[in-house]
Amino acid sequence: MMKKFKYSIALLFFIVLLGLLVDAGSDFLLYARDYYRSVSDKNNFIQSLPKNLDRQKYAKYYDDTRALETYYLPYIGGVIPPGEYGIYKIDKFGRREYSHHASKKQTKSILVLGASQSFGFYNSSDTTLVRYLAELLPEYRIDNYSSPGQKVSQNLANWQRIHNTKSHHYDLAIIVNGPVDYIIEHAKFKNVKVKGRDNEIALVYFLRLVKNKIKNVVLTSDYDISSRDMKYYETAIPKKIMNGFEDIIGYGSDLNIKTLIFIPPAIWGNKASVDNINKNITENEFMNSIARNLSDLSRKNSHVIDMSNIFNDKNELFFLDAGSHLTPNGNKLLAQKIAHYIKAND
Repeated sequence: MMKKFKYSIALLFFIVLLGLLVDAGSDFLLYARDYYRSVSDKNNFIQSLPKNLDRQKYAKYYDDTRALETYYLPYIGGVIPPGEYGIYKIDKFGRREYSHHASKKQTKSILVLGASQSFGFYNSSDTTLVRYLAELLPEYRIDNYSSPGQKVSQNLANWQRIHNTKSHHYDLAIIVNGPVDYIIEHAKFKNVKVKGRDNEIALVYFLRLVKNKIKNVVLTSDYDISSRDMKYYETAIPKKIMNGFEDIIGYGSDLNIKTLIFIPPAIWGNKASVDNINKNITENEFMNSIARNLSDLSRKNSHVIDMSNIFNDKNELFFLDAGSHLTPNGNKLLAQKIAHYIKAND
């Protein structure tokens, strides 16, 4: 009887030990998976850069961007907490700082709202859209309150926050957004089967890794959208975005602030050169339709200016990645177009 009891205790101990080993092993494999993914993503980003860019610099910019995401992740779509995150410096009001010698001519001010493009993802402070705008519009003081991941409705909420916390009256508000909305709205209506794969047990994932099929797990997904649904959303999503534009234009009108919305270039809906990132672009037909339909709708409102096609006649590669983040020259060209429009309609 005593012998059987000892065997039972030993068996229980072995089972508990085995469970702990499996749990620890799974954690290690999951960590290895995430580490491999992060290294793979970074290498893909660096290798896809236009050849005229310094890869060593952009490797640092990539690391700074990932660190920034770690800090503001709980606030995604909101306002980034103040602080220094490598190339990104955020002041106590939530503005991204940029180095620029202020002109004595500054008599007016501009509020800039938007998402990661106008915020300047992967751009040092001297190569952002807003920095180039400041050079082209020396009579304006420009505050960049853009925040990565913000939809137009969140730009509006951000503006309301700014108005309620600061007494400054802006002469002009510009919103550089649109693509983020249709990317997020599109994501709501697709069934991403890769989510289930992400949660598969570590051992199965490890075997996939050994078989060198990790990219099939991490980078591919299947969507379950009927053609009828696609046709509906191709028109419904742009209409929803335009409604958001009209809400923010109305808010500007209530504050007696001239408000302009610029739809920036994205990797869909135009003829811009994307040879460097072609392999990373998905959902071409569907997203192209959404982008083109938004461009068409924008013509009905004089406060919405479509600049999604400004790269069409250029051979240069202006996109850094499949997120439509811009190179310094891309920011410079977009800034020139926006500044020209502002001056022509001042």
